[in-house]
Amino acid sequence: MFRNPYNATFNKLFSADKNSNLFRADLIVYINILGVVYMLLHSIYLRKFLVGMSIQLDKDEVSPSDFALLVRGLPADCTKE
Repeated sequence: MFRNPYNATFNKLFSADKNSNLFRADLIVYINILGVVYMLLHSIYLRKFLVGMSIQLDKDEVSPSDFALLVRGLPADCTKE
């Protein structure tokens, strides 16, 4: 006779006794933990991808910040005029 290996899990998920309620609560907690871990890993990957894409796109485009100058050693009594 064929025995369904998922029958025990099915009965535990859909029965109304107290132990199956605890099993369902534990299952929900574990699924939530997996979702949080997935979101953290995905956000780390997305951040690295976006930074790399920004650097790649910035190489092809000329902007005013590419021509900025840094001047040091100006006298203290220097004015804008």
